[in-house]
Amino acid sequence: MLPQVNEIITAIETDEQVKVVWFDSAVEGFFLIHLDFLAKLTTPRISLGTHGVAPWPEMLVRLSRAPSYR
Repeated sequence: MLPQVNEIITAIETDEQVKVVWFDSAVEGFFLIHLDFLAKLTTPRISLGTHGVAPWPEMLVRLSRAPSYR
């Protein structure tokens, strides 16, 4: 899941035509899976990010700071 989410966030950060992003769940009543954000996740494709945290929290930080093109 992490490599795919990383690709989506990279596209959001770099595509000036993206104005709105809507995340939806295929399972009613659930949005995000329950993860331990403090756990050290390892994957060969995504290492610790520039904020020095595990991949999932790093991606959430990147998403929250994605440019707002007007």
